[in-house]
Amino acid sequence: KKGSHQVEDETREKHKEMHIEGRRIIKMEDFIKQIKDLDKHSPCGCSFSDMIIIEERRLGLRSGFIFKCKMCNLTETVWSEIKTDTEIDVNTSAVSGTIATGGGHAQLEEMLGAMNIPQMTDKTFRKYEHIVSKGWVATAQNEMNEAA
Repeated sequence: KKGSHQVEDETREKHKEMHIEGRRIIKMEDFIKQIKDLDKHSPCGCSFSDMIIIEERRLGLRSGFIFKCKMCNLTETVWSEIKTDTEIDVNTSAVSGTIATGGGHAQLEEMLGAMNIPQMTDKTFRKYEHIVSKGWVATAQNEMNEAA
């Protein structure tokens, strides 16, 4: 009996569910599609209801939730939004909006804190600030060329 108890403990540890605190910004269409793709993911009959979150990977305001199936051990990441070349991502949008309203990293940090959303690091903010400012410079240059 002692040996079987140890196996149960190891299994519990192996499938330890992570508790995620706070809120996240999620693009619902992307998130729901990924969840649906995980349902009935195995011929063994397991489904999304057999999956637990074991980890979260945060890239600024974009989150990847790592799910693991308790039945077949499949591990998949479900992202809060799927990056595309045709749409501005959440990090660029947040930084652009913050700068456009006269704010900086401290103001974004304050707003996210008030909403209980995990912070974007200053380094990440600066990276996206550089991307946004390059876009604004290119847009201004194009407008000046068209006006000339």
